[in-house]
Amino acid sequence: MDSVDLSSPLLVRRSQRNGHDRAYVRAGNRDVGYRDLVSGDIRCKQAKHRDAVAEATAKMWDQAQAEMLTAYKPRHAAPEDAVPVPV
Repeated sequence: MDSVDLSSPLLVRRSQRNGHDRAYVRAGNRDVGYRDLVSGDIRCKQAKHRDAVAEATAKMWDQAQAEMLTAYKPRHAAPEDAVPVPV
């Protein structure tokens, strides 16, 4: 297995292709792993790099979660300006 030097800066790139939304992490010219920005699942070539991938993608993970919360609107939600009627 190729050794990855984590002393070089980690580069994070978001990719939204083929139904996936992922943050890929590279160190120099080597792939380290990625985080699925829908499920939060982290995949690495080497298990010891899991924490580095989690830390590098943390900000992008938070941003993706915030985007999902603002995009979600239930089909039967009351209008925002509706006043509840006492029963």
